[in-house]
Amino acid sequence: MPQSPSGSESPDYNNEEFIFNGINLLTHVNSKARKPKLYATALLSILFSDEDMRNGCVEPKDGGSKKPALDQAKIDLMKKCIKIRYGEKLLDKSWSEIRTSLNQKCLDKLKAFRKSVTVAADNEEQ
Repeated sequence: MPQSPSGSESPDYNNEEFIFNGINLLTHVNSKARKPKLYATALLSILFSDEDMRNGCVEPKDGGSKKPALDQAKIDLMKKCIKIRYGEKLLDKSWSEIRTSLNQKCLDKLKAFRKSVTVAADNEEQ
């Protein structure tokens, strides 16, 4: 069961806010318990479609990305889940690294898609 950050009230793990497409984001997302980056990438796959990930990125830096930002409300929900499971201190300290990992996952989705399109086109030519 996720831990509550010290000094705060225990969250309601069954609150509808944490249910997305029938999945409880706090209790039913498989990830390594001590690895917030893995938890975050698991959340990314639940909250966003492959197409969303291919075409967007997580909180792009000003002028740093040509891709549009993914839905910030979903990113905020992800941050809230990470904060509840791992604490605000860890979220604040690790968010930059987590964001980098999430954006890499988006790039990987794009690369895999481009590769599959290329393979399909090559197969049609034969």
